[in-house]
Parts: sequence; C-alpha cells; structure tokens
Amino acid sequence: MCISNKLKTLRKIKKITQSQLSDLTGIHLISIKKYETNKMKPERHIKELSSGLNISSICLLDDKQQHFYRLQTIGDIYALIINLIKQEIIIINGQKDNQGRFLANTIELSINSIITSFLSNETIQKIQIDDLEILKNLSEWEYLKNNNQDTELEYFELQLFSQDIPLNSL
Repeated sequence: MCISNKLKTLRKIKKITQSQLSDLTGIHLISIKKYETNKMKPERHIKELSSGLNISSICLLDDKQQHFYRLQTIGDIYALIINLIKQEIIIINGQKDNQGRFLANTIELSINSIITSFLSNETIQKIQIDDLEILKNLSEWEYLKNNNQDTELEYFELQLFSQDIPLNSL
C-alpha cells in the first residue's frame, strides 16, 4: 500500500478528520489533503504524522522503505544499532565515568522489556558486543546524545555510518 493510502486509512481507523490531523501535527490542512491524494509526498513530515496518529513511523513507510537496512559494512552495523537504540528497541546500560560517558567494558545492550515480554524465556534478551572500539563509539554517541550536542552528534553519526570496512573482512 502506498503512503497516501496508508495515511488516509490510518486516519479513518483513528476516527479523526483531516482537519483534526492537521491540528494534531501542525501540518497545514492543504498538505494533509495532498498527502492523502498522492499529490505530494509526506516524507519530511513522517515523524509528525506518526505522532499525530499515535503510531510507529514505520507504519507509514511503504514496503520498499521498511527494508532499508543494508548489512555489508561496519557503518551499516552502527546505523542499525544506533537506530534501534533511538527507537528504544535496544536499551544501552552500563557504568559511567565522572563525565557521564559509559565505560566501554561495562556496556550492555538489552532488548526493551516491553518487547521481551512477548518473547519466550529462551529468547535472547541481551546483545553481546565484544569489539571494544564499537563499544567506545557507542559510549561517545550516547554521551553526545544525552548532552544535547546535536551538531557534534550528527557529525559523529555520519562518521560512524560512513565506515566502509566490509563485514566479511572482520
């Protein structure tokens, strides 16, 4: 199903009008109408639309966009892990130093307990990463995120995501 049809269908399921969705999202009513009739693409407003509809943003993506993770390089792995942390699917924990950075050798990644409550007891609930460099980078990323250093965070993410070391060479 295309995004315009998904948007219209989800709005109707939620029993809200286009005008109400406009109010909930801060997106102009004319834009909402154009999104629903496929006269304009809503990509730049996916976050607002999903928030207004109280759904995950992945619900509005078309099938091709939902499978956007490529796993060929170490940068792809960083992108996957960081996006899963941003979406609170994976939780990062560990001991922190006096500056608020995680000590790399104490970092634990676990799957959100809401998700694990639907899984059997034998299912993996923790993700073990042994590569100290990856753990150090995750620590720095989390530090930048938690300290609202948005410009540095975006640049750091791009540095991580652009690492083109093939996974089959590790």
